[in-house]
Amino acid sequence: MTERSRQQQYKLSISHAQNYVSRKRELALENDRRFILNNQQKQYDPIAEEIARKKWLKCQKEYELAIRQYHSHVCNCCGRIMRISQLKILSKNHLQIDESVLKKVFYINQSESAKFCKTCASYIQKSKIPRMDSTFQK
Repeated sequence: MTERSRQQQYKLSISHAQNYVSRKRELALENDRRFILNNQQKQYDPIAEEIARKKWLKCQKEYELAIRQYHSHVCNCCGRIMRISQLKILSKNHLQIDESVLKKVFYINQSESAKFCKTCASYIQKSKIPRMDSTFQK
């Protein structure tokens, strides 16, 4: 191969490389233009936005309610702190048990009705003093 043919081949390869780079730039610009056009064609949908906002507010209210209810109520008998869903409301009028047992299980709040955890409530309904009771003695 002569020196002249090598130079021509070199120039040709440089030309191909430059064409390749310029073509890549053109493709990148074209992709950018398409992206901009697609974003401009998307229209504002107020109904969809309102639905999404209502869903968000509903989730937020449920979360706040769960946080407020989380372990914020006390069992009237054993004093454990629990969620409201884990407590059962019992009334003195509906319980048919001895007065001394009633005084012991209605220890914290001595009103007509009180909240009890399910463990204490099951003992109370069987006319027994719960073992977790704050006044329990063997």
